[in-house]
Amino acid sequence: MEANKDIYVIQVKHSPNDKAYTFNVPMKLIPVLKRNMCVTVKTRIGKSSGVTVSEIISGEAANEVIKVSGASLPLKSVVSLFRRIPLDSVIISDEFAKTHPRSDTLMNCYEHYRKYKKFNGHIVVDENGVLIDGYTRYLVAKMFGHKNIRVIAMAI
Repeated sequence: MEANKDIYVIQVKHSPNDKAYTFNVPMKLIPVLKRNMCVTVKTRIGKSSGVTVSEIISGEAANEVIKVSGASLPLKSVVSLFRRIPLDSVIISDEFAKTHPRSDTLMNCYEHYRKYKKFNGHIVVDENGVLIDGYTRYLVAKMFGHKNIRVIAMAI
């Protein structure tokens, strides 16, 4: 393996008892990604979520981690970062505000959340907190009186 000085990696566990896997960190996430953050990663079988169990490792140390961990190259990447944010901090664009989800769509989302205590998709905001996707889930979170919600706060 040829050493890469410009590589940034982080270790992620998919579950508490799982081994730590090594993932590439895209440049956009380097300033914000830390230990104990919830992330979505691209794996060989699709996307999966996990928790970071290291700080970002770079340069020669990253090359050593890749070698020792037995990670296959090219590395798969972290693709998004989850955060819990206050529901009232989500900014709703005029485009979303003037639309209303179909009543059956809203009811299905409501019933799914009531039954499983989780959404069947994500609420996505940009780096400024503007809602990009998940307006129906946002409305259902409001209906249930949530103060904070889990969002994808930065996606690649």
